[in-house]
Amino acid sequence: MNYAYTSLLPEDAQWLTSKRMLSLETISLVQFKSAISPSGLRYIAIPHAYENGTAVAFKCRIAPPQKETKQNKWRFDTEKKGATFGTRYWKEPNPQCVYMVEGELDCLVLIQDG
Repeated sequence: MNYAYTSLLPEDAQWLTSKRMLSLETISLVQFKSAISPSGLRYIAIPHAYENGTAVAFKCRIAPPQKETKQNKWRFDTEKKGATFGTRYWKEPNPQCVYMVEGELDCLVLIQDG
């Protein structure tokens, strides 16, 4: 699939801060984007792989207030997929304790809040 990426739209940033409790600092650090799918649906693009500090692969979540279904909620836009999500944000290279959470947004809240 070829998605059209833009800077994160204000309404998508607002949803990430108000509903998912991410700070603007975390949103900027992660390099979230907004994306439009070939079918015209808008997604919030969560970077999954980076090359030279730039996000090159995204997992895309349907952006509210669009209707979320099992078929459209999540999409990978590329063949490139990162390893375990969130390890690039660890404060220590080899932590003694690692928590597993359900998804990328949960992971970011946990890292953000320490």
